[in-house]
Amino acid sequence: MNDDPEHQWIEKIRTSRASNEARQCLFSQLAGELQRKLSRKVLNLGGNAVIGYRLHFDLEGDTGIVARAIGTAVRLQRSSSSNSLPTPKRLAFFSLYLLYLISCKIKRRFLLLLPL
Repeated sequence: MNDDPEHQWIEKIRTSRASNEARQCLFSQLAGELQRKLSRKVLNLGGNAVIGYRLHFDLEGDTGIVARAIGTAVRLQRSSSSNSLPTPKRLAFFSLYLLYLISCKIKRRFLLLLPL
């Protein structure tokens, strides 16, 4: 979970456009970090692709944002027959949660990998 930029004290003096830009920047940073962590996990599982990738942002309470990425790690390989399409071998279906908790001045990050 991360602090929502639209619920900070500076919101009182910041324009709504600047506030929205700060929130969009946070969404972009969280999405990029989740994609990198998801890619590393897929490679560690022996996969080379992710199918069914979904990215969700949830508001927790009044001031928190949780980013969640869900996908299926697969290994695609060419078949010996020229007429058939490559078939994915399912390695794992998993949900990757990246939670950001900011408490006072201490920033902690938690990475939870939950098999489904």
